[in-house]
Amino acid sequence: MAFAHDPTGFTYWSGSEPSVLAPMLDQWRAAFPDFAVIGDGEVIPLLEARHPRLAPLYRRLTIPAARSDIARLAWLEAHGGFYVDAHAGLRDAQALRDVLETLHEGGVALIDKNPKTRPPEN
Repeated sequence: MAFAHDPTGFTYWSGSEPSVLAPMLDQWRAAFPDFAVIGDGEVIPLLEARHPRLAPLYRRLTIPAARSDIARLAWLEAHGGFYVDAHAGLRDAQALRDVLETLHEGGVALIDKNPKTRPPEN
């Protein structure tokens, strides 16, 4: 079964200067036009609606990576799609679509850019 459309990708950003994301966003949006940047303005209302006990805890977090972890899980639970680290570029859009296609009924794929963790190429 194929997706009716590309799954929506997103990244989390809490930095004060989102313009540093422009090259990455241009690349991702060229391949996935609905690619989104989420932040506290999207995450807090989502937590308040779906997990009200977590919203105050999220607000108290001061470490951006910890906030990103919660934001990512909450957004994926609510909207599905795929998460990309805010500084990650897109190497091969079709290869990513192929991986995502295998997950159409639900699933998780974790991709690491560290060549030491990859199997050798034939």
